[in-house]
Amino acid sequence: MNKDLLQQEIDQLLKLYDKGDLTSSGFTSKLISFINNQLDGDPVYSDTLGVDDELYSEVKEYIGTLKAVSTSAIQRRFKIGYAKASRLIDKLEEDELISPYNGLSEPRKVL
Repeated sequence: MNKDLLQQEIDQLLKLYDKGDLTSSGFTSKLISFINNQLDGDPVYSDTLGVDDELYSEVKEYIGTLKAVSTSAIQRRFKIGYAKASRLIDKLEEDELISPYNGLSEPRKVL
């Protein structure tokens, strides 16, 4: 990507940022497109929760054997960091496989 085109892309993103459109799908799509255009090869980012499908499948299988699950349990079992375990928990909740966060430091119920 040449320097002028890169600057145009950055300017467009900054305009959306200045408008407060950070959570809009337009901003997310443009940002993802911008990042992907900077990479050589296949795109790496998407506007999903960024969950590895293979790992997610393993986690779903694992929680099927439990009554409750927590982020730290996922971290320990799969030897991953908090951020990745948290994204997995969010995806499990989104897919209605575990109960929503209740504001307490309790494990989530497996549904």
